[in-house]
Amino acid sequence: SPNELLEVSGTSPIIRVLAISGNSTLRLTDNGVRNWDLKVVDVSDYFEVGGTSATSLVVTGAGNVGIGTSSPAAKLDVSANATEIAIFRSSGGLANDKRLTITSGGEKVVFNVSDNSNTAIARAYEFQNAGTASMTINVSGSVGIGTTVPSAKLEVVNTGRILGVLRLHI
Repeated sequence: SPNELLEVSGTSPIIRVLAISGNSTLRLTDNGVRNWDLKVVDVSDYFEVGGTSATSLVVTGAGNVGIGTSSPAAKLDVSANATEIAIFRSSGGLANDKRLTITSGGEKVVFNVSDNSNTAIARAYEFQNAGTASMTINVSGSVGIGTTVPSAKLEVVNTGRILGVLRLHI
């Protein structure tokens, strides 16, 4: 006997909503006050999750995901008119060490965060090339180029020659 008003059971059951033309939509509603639509948009080739007043999430046929935009231009495209656009949280992993890494080939930008009594404190920003740190900004604001542990506000370590001009305006 079914436990709900609609229950589909079987091996790999499928519920199909087929529109002869236009969009296929499954609407979840709260007594007509709030609506959440799961929609396949026919002409745009994307899947959409929308609330009562706006589209919240889009997955295109090419695999791009848009949050706050209906036309994502990258694998993840987040658009918001807010101070904080995204918050990444971690609840596991190695003790007190969390990382957000942006990578392309061998180049990386690594943002490290240490957890100190449940208050996130930035530990370091690290820019890597081919797996080696090329620049670090530590929690004190010191910048190290060629070193991951700068002992001054700016420390440059190089085994070869430094060509070019360094200008300091104090």
